[in-house]
Amino acid sequence: MSIERIRTWYWSLNKFDSVVLMLIIAISGLLLFRIPEIGYFKGIYFNETLQYCLVALVAFICVAILRPPTINSFGRPKISWRGGFFIAIAIGIAIFDMSGGYNIQQPLRVKIAGVITLFSIGLAEELMSRVLIFGALQRFGTRFAVLASSVIFGLMHINVYLPEWSTWDVYWHVMMATGFGLLACAIFIATRSYWVVVIFHA
Repeated sequence: MSIERIRTWYWSLNKFDSVVLMLIIAISGLLLFRIPEIGYFKGIYFNETLQYCLVALVAFICVAILRPPTINSFGRPKISWRGGFFIAIAIGIAIFDMSGGYNIQQPLRVKIAGVITLFSIGLAEELMSRVLIFGALQRFGTRFAVLASSVIFGLMHINVYLPEWSTWDVYWHVMMATGFGLLACAIFIATRSYWVVVIFHA
């Protein structure tokens, strides 16, 4: 089956089938966290960074195949008053979050490795959630795409609690991640930039 036929097949799917397929793609990306061989590598944050790079690769391949309209978001941000407003909110939230009492006493090499990992998380999750899933569902309406992609983004965080399971912790993490997804979608729509939400996420 050629890439063009896959693309044509996807864009002919109805709303329900499209959401199910996006959920399957998101779950498939998260299964990369369960590859046991990755655990054999030792190094500061190496495993996590490699895992998120693999998730980003899966998302990138899907974006290249499906070519959602959000593929145009890889350029510079389009700053209007609305984009500036949401960037200001993002900066305010980030400053508030970073000033929450964290005082990391680690060597510089550990801090650099941590920053690289944080950016790999932003790159992978925003490519999967905003560029791919939001973009692929946007043809059913922006509101639907925002809500569905944010819920799928929230559900992607169940992975953190496997194989152990704490229902209350899972519920709150999924709810908070869904709320973050809604805000990230607003920033993404306002700035039309993948890179702004990557930095905000990181």
